[in-house]
Amino acid sequence: MASQRQRKNFEDCVDEDHPVKIDYTVQSWWIGKFVQYLCWEVKGQVGEDYKVLEPKIYEEFGASPLLRESNWKPLVWPYMIGKSPRKAKPIIVISSEDEASRNEAKKVIELSDFFKNYQYFELLPLRYLPSGRVYFDPDERLRTIGMPTYIKHSETSVRPATANAVYNGDGYGYITAAHAFPDVVSDAKPPLDTQETFDLPFNSDSDSDDEAQMETLSQYSRTPPESSDSEHLSFRSSVTSGPRDQSPRINDTQQHILVPPMSSDRSSMNTDMPTNTDTHPVDHVPIDRLEPLGTVSPTSTVHDCVVVSVTHPRVIDFLTEVRSSRQDVDATIAVAQAQRANITAITSRGSVHGYLFDLPLYMSFTNSNSLQLVYKFIYDGVIQMGDCGTLVIDSETKEVYGHVVAASENTQVAFITAAGPVMNDIQKGGDWRLLCLRDTGVAEFPVTPTRSIPEIQSQHFKDIGSSALMHQQSYPQDFFEGDVVWVLKESDKPPYKATIIEARKFGNEWKYRCRDDKMHFWVEGFEWIKATNIRKAT
Repeated sequence: MASQRQRKNFEDCVDEDHPVKIDYTVQSWWIGKFVQYLCWEVKGQVGEDYKVLEPKIYEEFGASPLLRESNWKPLVWPYMIGKSPRKAKPIIVISSEDEASRNEAKKVIELSDFFKNYQYFELLPLRYLPSGRVYFDPDERLRTIGMPTYIKHSETSVRPATANAVYNGDGYGYITAAHAFPDVVSDAKPPLDTQETFDLPFNSDSDSDDEAQMETLSQYSRTPPESSDSEHLSFRSSVTSGPRDQSPRINDTQQHILVPPMSSDRSSMNTDMPTNTDTHPVDHVPIDRLEPLGTVSPTSTVHDCVVVSVTHPRVIDFLTEVRSSRQDVDATIAVAQAQRANITAITSRGSVHGYLFDLPLYMSFTNSNSLQLVYKFIYDGVIQMGDCGTLVIDSETKEVYGHVVAASENTQVAFITAAGPVMNDIQKGGDWRLLCLRDTGVAEFPVTPTRSIPEIQSQHFKDIGSSALMHQQSYPQDFFEGDVVWVLKESDKPPYKATIIEARKFGNEWKYRCRDDKMHFWVEGFEWIKATNIRKAT
């Protein structure tokens, strides 16, 4: 009997703890006969060999005239792809939206001398990486905190999100909210009726090319059907796509219907929800000048976070310089549970100040069936579409409390997932740590150094700060933070008991912000009160 070709086993190089969740919105060709092919991050010898290969690959790309002049620079990343870990093969995906660029990149690698020793890697040119692509605007200032990023949802729309820099021993990344990515990303086998379920345009010029490439690669690993469906779905899973007609709700007493920064299906929206908030039209985002930031690392929808591993050379150089410029690298993470505190949310547009409450609430995200623990904060300013992932820190200590995952449509209320569990997840998953906030994005924005409450500019609250300069006489400070006082707001109403939470001098006169102790809420506290309206409680 003729001996059959022995197939090399790479099972020990499959990182089963980190399956890659296929983004079927940009990988429509993967659905159907290729749906049984699973994808994982690499580890072990394959990972070590790729670390040697990668700089040489990009060096060869730089020597190619076609790739130097192309507006769509190819991106490479290693994966293990197969029907099961035992059958998985090492594959280097070459990603570029330009077909000529990705084909040229494949040719350059195949003809290089260094690749001859690593030909156990298969090369797979695709329009997008399996997990989709995350972009950034190279014309905007690079940041460690409050970095604007864009996730492509279709050929005509991208989803903005805010990200914050992390690092490990091997490289750099940005952490942001997982629900910003398409809600069809799932470990589960997707429905075959993709036209109806995903509403995708099947006119991509690369769909047939991608399918042909995968067909070629699959010839080598195709075997008789010796395993059931459960085999290729048996790897560790933390994500399940929720029902598309399920609206996210907060289980509080007022039953506010909130829109997490991504909503799923227009047919399920009601009058309390916007008609189109899930993506930004192509003319609102400079898609033509966006460049790939990196690849999507393992996601935790339990805590609504995802890490984007940075591959763009310019961003890597920037983060390397930032990290080398300071001694204290790690950010300080607050306790696992939130506490009442004055906070600063660092958006891509600047700082938004507010107050964090310590009572937990529960919310369901688009990418998960289970309810997730969140904490509420009130704020002054704007929390808007694209601010998911925004870091929330203590205004005084700069401790990190978490990142924004949702906001109310009708009130200045937003919600965070706590930083403690999130950082524990990404540390276990890839040894990721948040970069120290000192001398980073926080310093680039005005951050109030005191424990203050935001001054709400609203018709419900009178702004009297401008009248302070009318007083020419200098008044001493009569009250201090923490003092318990009686506040006489209106002459025809009884005074209420309150606590001084901030004192500030306007010209020559001291004014105070107070918290109504009876109501346990920052109502009158948003307004500056004159000392003449306050009496010390005994």
